[in-house]
Amino acid sequence: RKENINEKNYSNINEAVAFRITFDPFVHTYDSDAMELYFPTKCSRCGYSPQVMDLRVPKSNCKKDYGILSSYEYGISPSLKDKLIELFDITEKDFRQIVNKAGEIVYYQIAPQHIMLPLISVNRWRALKPCRKCGRIEYREKEYRNENDEQYRFITPEALQDLKDINVSYERFNMDMPLFVVSRRVYDYLSEIYPRMRFEPFFIKKTDDSN
Repeated sequence: RKENINEKNYSNINEAVAFRITFDPFVHTYDSDAMELYFPTKCSRCGYSPQVMDLRVPKSNCKKDYGILSSYEYGISPSLKDKLIELFDITEKDFRQIVNKAGEIVYYQIAPQHIMLPLISVNRWRALKPCRKCGRIEYREKEYRNENDEQYRFITPEALQDLKDINVSYERFNMDMPLFVVSRRVYDYLSEIYPRMRFEPFFIKKTDDSN
């Protein structure tokens, strides 16, 4: 059995109950496509830029079954997407197609429909003031790191009970980016097949526990 990179990075990984996706390597869009094509600025004050079209990626850039996209979100191969839908409580709605210039589907962007319950009460996060133009709230994070300088986070019992197999965090951070989070059983499946696939763990913490 190949060494699991997450077991190496976190001695207490067996205690984790959920996992943030942190895949690599990069899967880049076409060099000729500016990111503004996909994410035009909607709010001139805070820079809020929602995605308006499917990402376009050359098939030759999709070298592995998983990776991080140019948008700093995450993607997987069509075959892995199909397997996750077959085995878990995950549907087609949890993904957005990625095409090449010919319009052929070459990859899938992970786009979970389920929004987690807020986790600010058990993590060292803070909300910035709402944007005065669009009202959006961005969060900042003071990181927890272990003895290997690897990051981890906490989740409440209530949020864990509400958790689905694939999720996005309620809180959004720099560039309006949420955390992409999978359940323990999805993590166990993926890390068994792909022992180099990277995740960051969540551990249980009650709201009234001290930080």
